[in-house]
Amino acid sequence: PQETKILRRIAKDLVTVVPAVVILLIPLTPLGHVLVFSFIQRFFPDFYPSQFTEERQNLMTMYSSLTERRELPESGGGGAGGEAAGAAAEEAADCP
Repeated sequence: PQETKILRRIAKDLVTVVPAVVILLIPLTPLGHVLVFSFIQRFFPDFYPSQFTEERQNLMTMYSSLTERRELPESGGGGAGGEAAGAAAEEAADCP
């Protein structure tokens, strides 16, 4: 009677603990992170802040490549020699 209820409750608790532990441990693995975040991105697309959207990431990549291009001629060693080397490199790139 009472012992049977206790045993049933313990069995039910054990059966519910196993899936709960699995669900809690999945995000701790690298594959789990990928699965959880891809699930969230697919079913809740507005969950992530706008800074992490693909369009925003593409804009940031283009911006960083433009800033790198602007900084390259300035860091050529300074003086007319750096400018002459840059002009020679541009002329060499234009030749077939």
